[in-house]
Amino acid sequence: MKGKIIFDTARKYISKARRTVSKNSPTILIIAGGVGVVAGVILAAKAGKESDEKTLEAKKELDYVHTHKELIGQELKEEYEDGTVVMHCMTQADYAKELTHAYGRLIFTYAKIYGPAALTTLFSLFLIFTSHRVLKGRYTTACIGLATMSKAYDAYRKNVIEAEGPEADQRYRFGIKTVEEMKPLLDKEGNPKLDKDGNPKQIKEKHDVLPEELLDPRSVLWDESTAHGRYDNTSSDEYIRWKNNVNAVLAAQSAANNIMHARASDPRYNGIGWIYLNEVLDRLGMKPVDIGQIVGWRYDPRLDIESSKYDPYFEAPEGWGDNKVNFGINEPGLPGYEDRQAFIAGHEDAILLYMNYDGIINDKVCVKTIYSHRR
Repeated sequence: MKGKIIFDTARKYISKARRTVSKNSPTILIIAGGVGVVAGVILAAKAGKESDEKTLEAKKELDYVHTHKELIGQELKEEYEDGTVVMHCMTQADYAKELTHAYGRLIFTYAKIYGPAALTTLFSLFLIFTSHRVLKGRYTTACIGLATMSKAYDAYRKNVIEAEGPEADQRYRFGIKTVEEMKPLLDKEGNPKLDKDGNPKQIKEKHDVLPEELLDPRSVLWDESTAHGRYDNTSSDEYIRWKNNVNAVLAAQSAANNIMHARASDPRYNGIGWIYLNEVLDRLGMKPVDIGQIVGWRYDPRLDIESSKYDPYFEAPEGWGDNKVNFGINEPGLPGYEDRQAFIAGHEDAILLYMNYDGIINDKVCVKTIYSHRR
């Protein structure tokens, strides 16, 4: 019974060790291969110091054989231990045989000296290539799994759209929730309406919100509803409709950059262009936000390679941004890239824009001292 417990425990730990080794085999192989290559170089260096001494005898034999070339065709006397003397003629075949033997001994000597280093290096390279093969196999498996999941996800979204419509798909994908908020009821002049007791009347208003994990202050969800109908296209042609929406977003981005360029040429602003977030949101047809009046973008033509004022020796001050307004539409490294591409392709009615504003600029624009920095 005790032996069985020991055997089961040992088998358990061996199985665990095998799984650990299998899981980390690429790392183990690449480290072992790297160590082996270093060891091979050390062995080769050590063998190089000993090669002259160990190959001396083989080299002398080769030099001696080379002297026989002059004896080809001559009669040679060869005396054996028993006193027998034999005369024979040195032929080209005899010389080639002796030369082959001498070179063979020299090569064997070098192989014996450098063999361990060569075998160690070759085996180490084999380990490195094996690690690459294992990683390539895992990568291929992961890609197949990802493609399968992506196909299943696309099928799921298609079913949702067919059953409940594209708006439901958008709400599920972004996790958008509808919340109710009580707001004062205003009259035509913008004053609160009062009830019979003199208290302000309130109205229940619904609006959509993103989950907290998506509430990045730089992220803006744009669609026709958030743009307050400014880009509401009534065309029956679906292609024209989404194409117009794409153009509207790109036009807002281009207009924001043009405003910065125009301000940079205005002498009042010391050669620096700027624009606030709220100005950009207005171009998108969206409501201003509290932070939008203090954060924004700055532009210096000396940093713009396409500007006639471009200065390759000018270095931007610390904290300078991208020198342009960019919604990240074609930036794969920013959140929501796949959704933006789907919007461009006409498969989505909304687009998640990423505002790359520099940060707080209301205390930095029109200040000369921060723009004179050079290398």
